[in-house]
Amino acid sequence: MLVTRKAQDKDLDPMCKLVMLSTPFADPEGVKHYVKRHVNDFPDLCFVSEDDGKIVGVIVANVEYIEDLAVLPQYRRRGVASDLVNSVLENLRLRGVRSLRADIISDDVTAIRLYDKMGFKIIGENYIVKLDNGAVKFLKERGEEIEPMWDVWLPKELKGTSYWLSKEKLTALKANNIKPVIVRSFILMQKEIA
Repeated sequence: MLVTRKAQDKDLDPMCKLVMLSTPFADPEGVKHYVKRHVNDFPDLCFVSEDDGKIVGVIVANVEYIEDLAVLPQYRRRGVASDLVNSVLENLRLRGVRSLRADIISDDVTAIRLYDKMGFKIIGENYIVKLDNGAVKFLKERGEEIEPMWDVWLPKELKGTSYWLSKEKLTALKANNIKPVIVRSFILMQKEIA
C-alpha cells in the first residue's frame, strides 16, 4: 500500500538514490549534503512515498521551489508524484506561501505534463551554461548579476565555470558573438497557491 509521509533522517540514503536517478550527472556527496540540509531545514516540505516500507518516491522542496521530485519508474503514472507535490502545496498553504516554482529539464516531457496538469504555468526558461572569463566579464560590465551554478548538480569538469542564466542573458551573449556552452536548459513553471 502506498503511503506519503514526511521525510526523516533515516530516509536519506534511499532519498539520495532516487534523486540520483533523476539527475545522474550530479555529485553523489553533494546530493547527500543538500538532501540532508533540506530534510533538516524544511522538514514539512520534504516527503517520501513508501510501498510496504520501500521508498518509491521523493520530493525535496523549500518555501520557493521544488528542488527535486523523483519516482521509481515502476511506480510512475500511479499518482505518486501528484501526492508528493500536493503534500508540499498543502504545507506551503498552511505557511501562507502564495506560489511555488519548479524548474524542469526542458526535455522531461512527462514532468512538464505533470506540473501542467497540476495547474503550474510556464513562466520562463533558464540555462546552465559554461562561461569563460570573457563572457563573465562582459555580463558584469553590463551590470548583469550572474549566479554561479551550485556545484552539486555539475559533473567535475564543469565545476567553477558554470552559471545559471536567463534566456535574456543568453540572448545578449549570443548577440555579441559570445558563444557559451549550454549544459542544460530548463522550463520554469509556477503555481499560485490559493
